Amino acid sequence: MAGRHIPWLVSLCLIMCIYLSLSGKSIEVSTETKAIDDKTVFFATQAVTVRIIENGVISPRETRRHISKQIVAYFTCKLIQRSCLALTLIALSGDIELNPGYRTLKSTKDFRGLKIAHLNVRSIRNKIDQIQFELLQGQFFDILTISESWLNDTIDDAEVQIPGFSCVRKDREESEKGGGNIVYIRDGLPFRIRHDLNNNDNECLWFEIVRRKCKPILICSVYKAPEAYLESFISSLEDSLLKLDYCNSDLVLLGDFNVDFTPCKGKSNTAKQKLLNFSRTL
Repeated sequence: MAGRHIPWLVSLCLIMCIYLSLSGKSIEVSTETKAIDDKTVFFATQAVTVRIIENGVISPRETRRHISKQIVAYFTCKLIQRSCLALTLIALSGDIELNPGYRTLKSTKDFRGLKIAHLNVRSIRNKIDQIQFELLQGQFFDILTISESWLNDTIDDAEVQIPGFSCVRKDREESEKGGGNIVYIRDGLPFRIRHDLNNNDNECLWFEIVRRKCKPILICSVYKAPEAYLESFISSLEDSLLKLDYCNSDLVLLGDFNVDFTPCKGKSNTAKQKLLNFSRTL
């Protein structure tokens, strides 16, 4: 909802704020007229509980239930009141977005810090012009990793080079079609290829960003073919992860794992669960 397009939102929030302010000033508890506020709620609860038990009026369990309902009601009203006030202020300023977040690539340009993105392109050769246009005109990203580059030894770097970026590739063998990773790193950004982490058991391309006065950032561009066994792929990836120094470096894993996360009623998604379990160990 957008405040500038829904004028009744302002009126509704104002009415709720006024109503809650007038009707929810205090809540009385038990035998004495004593208001519960943010500072004294726990002390008031303890004092009233002890007093009622000594008089033999109600059991301890019932006392806790009786008081907790009043506390919940009080804080619920208070939460609604403050939420309405916040919505009113935002609505009056006309700054409630219908769909917050990135809408275009241009929205990333104003953000500070290292900008990293990933694409799965299924052959980069017929899309290189579009990628060049996006990277060069807007200068949106510092690092772009791409899976399914579909390159091999017969294709020169010049055919997929982007001015102002270093290009790093990990292709499949000439006899094998598809797959592969390619990484573009903006010139002036120091990096090194982590050959000790790259292996032939998976299609992962590891490299490290080594900026001055910053922790090293280890980045891995991942591609798992649909026919590849997930267990073997994760096991190979874990072998590389065991070599990392997590205390003195940051880790970024991005790519295409080819695991379906679409909810499926009545069926267990073992691949999804295995990938989730793997991600939680990082």
